[in-house]
Amino acid sequence: MVLNHGAYYFLEPAGWRKNKWIPLGKDYPEALKKYAVLLAGSQRREGTMGDLIARWKADELPRYAVKTRAEYARMTTQIGDAFQEFDAEQVRGKDVADFVRQWKDKPNTANKYKAVLSLLFSYAVSVLGLRQDNPCREVRSLKESKRDRYITDEELIATVLVPSQVAMACLIALAR
Repeated sequence: MVLNHGAYYFLEPAGWRKNKWIPLGKDYPEALKKYAVLLAGSQRREGTMGDLIARWKADELPRYAVKTRAEYARMTTQIGDAFQEFDAEQVRGKDVADFVRQWKDKPNTANKYKAVLSLLFSYAVSVLGLRQDNPCREVRSLKESKRDRYITDEELIATVLVPSQVAMACLIALAR
């Protein structure tokens, strides 16, 4: 909602960098009521990123494990906030690259967001027919550095000694 020359307006996205100015009135409480109605309607428009995310969550998200569902739900909320002004067909590879670039110092996180976006756009292409291509394919994944991890003494005992003791007990039992 925007205040312009003493009146309130709702800016409805109407295409790439085009907005439709819908007057809400000069009275603030009345303008807020109209704004809530219009905002709810604009988020449900077919073909928007919000609509794509909602449909993907309803159709595809339930087939994932519980922890993955929770993580994808959190990530799609952030994706929805970032791409709320876009229709699904308007998103370009550069838009995806700009979005994941905010995690350039955390390449693993950036690549996870790119992967979730790719899942969304694959769904938009194959199931909904909203796009002809997946813009995530135009974006390179960030190189993740390998990490050094050393096995602890407890892990060594649990993986080497305990199984060998179990195997020895089994051999003794079989020999009887």
